[in-house]
Amino acid sequence: MTRISGIPLASLLALLAACAGDDGAATTAGSTTGDDTTSGSTTGEAFCGLDDRPADGAWIELQHKDAPLLDGSPLAVECGFQGLYMFEIVPLFGGFTPLSDHVYFDYYLDIDGENDGPMGHYTLAQHYPIFVGCETEEHDPLHSFRIILEAAQADLELLDTRPAHFHVDMTTPDGTVSADVDVLISAPKGQDWAFCEGTL
Repeated sequence: MTRISGIPLASLLALLAACAGDDGAATTAGSTTGDDTTSGSTTGEAFCGLDDRPADGAWIELQHKDAPLLDGSPLAVECGFQGLYMFEIVPLFGGFTPLSDHVYFDYYLDIDGENDGPMGHYTLAQHYPIFVGCETEEHDPLHSFRIILEAAQADLELLDTRPAHFHVDMTTPDGTVSADVDVLISAPKGQDWAFCEGTL
């Protein structure tokens, strides 16, 4: 029987075939593991800003001051961190996969007797971006609707208890999802708004 370096040729060929089979299996297993890891990362980390509750399709809910914003709820004027009066409404949404790390909204606010703004509304916004990613270099990515009010405190107090209507359209890959709510403006006289008045 032919030998190479003291090993029978047949035995050597069998050994080489076995080694080749082991390497092939290891390569296949490694690529499968890599695919699983990548898939898990995309599913688990791509859109941290979405609510992951089970749903049959895209949905949206509204919150204000950590409570659901429902018909009859107060919508309070706030003195924002930027030194401006504002309303802040937080959208909760899910049931779809966004096309980017932002979801876009159109909204308007109507206040009884005050709708002399753009397109007959008190205020409106179009293509308003809400960040839904997990990491960003932005200093303050938007996670809420910040409706800035360019008015003095005395004028805002006149809005107290006024009926108002908020409408929002959310753009998703499957179409537009909307929400509407009838609220009451809350801007009581005597609130501590010194920061926004520049007297703090």
